[in-house]
Amino acid sequence: MPPPEPAYEVLGSGPVEGGWLLQVHIPEGSPLFTGHFPGRPIVPGIFHLALVARALADWRGAEVDILGVSALRLRSPVGPGETLEVRVRETSGDVKGGEGIQGFELRRPGSGPVSNGTVRTARREPGGRR
Repeated sequence: MPPPEPAYEVLGSGPVEGGWLLQVHIPEGSPLFTGHFPGRPIVPGIFHLALVARALADWRGAEVDILGVSALRLRSPVGPGETLEVRVRETSGDVKGGEGIQGFELRRPGSGPVSNGTVRTARREPGGRR
């Protein structure tokens, strides 16, 4: 049996003016689409937040916990084989330190947003503690 497809592939991750940019590709066979939804597969909304957490972890150099979602707007469904840009920016707090509020936007390259919002986060300490 062949190994399962990864959920997504990181194409790049690095600083941009005022924040951080993570670029990902979601393969056709991604397990994200299992059961969501048969005949019209789309990326689950919670995965948008998982990508935000990944972008913030890359930016901070440490895992982060999303403590709360201040705002989330899902604007356009994301399907198999799509590439996304995940931009995160600090709106308050200290991105390299403790808790903070970060804004985010996911978009298809050269297109409008597929989702956006703000999250409250904290850096996860070694051993999973904040």
